[in-house]
Amino acid sequence: MENRKYLILFVLILTLISPACAYGYGYETHGYLTQETVDFYLSRSGSSLQNYLIPYLVDGARREDDSPRWFNHFFDPVYNRGFSYDERIDPLLNVGNYPSSKQWAQTSAEQNKAVYKVGSIIASILNSFQPCFAFDPRCFGAGSYAQ
Repeated sequence: MENRKYLILFVLILTLISPACAYGYGYETHGYLTQETVDFYLSRSGSSLQNYLIPYLVDGARREDDSPRWFNHFFDPVYNRGFSYDERIDPLLNVGNYPSSKQWAQTSAEQNKAVYKVGSIIASILNSFQPCFAFDPRCFGAGSYAQ
């Protein structure tokens, strides 16, 4: 009976500190960090950044882990490659080979592949019906739609 108390206490503590409670994995975390980074940069540097660009940076940070973009997070420095299929691991599930994060960041051709554009095209179509979701500067007090 006494062991049962310790087991219940252990399970309770384990549940409270589980990684599922970590908010670092939340959708808004990357966007928040980007906003804070922009604010810090603008307060410390002599450079300026046009206000209408900041929402694009924040949205890009939020959407960074959307599929299939997360395949480009990998970099194997030993073989200088990204996420790659190995039939010895799972011969039935071929997910393909993807460029390394280093290659993807340095090559605009990789970033402009259709697989990354489809979501943007759909979002653009939807935004044409509701312009304020398109980060249009006029939605942020920079002008009027009547102009």
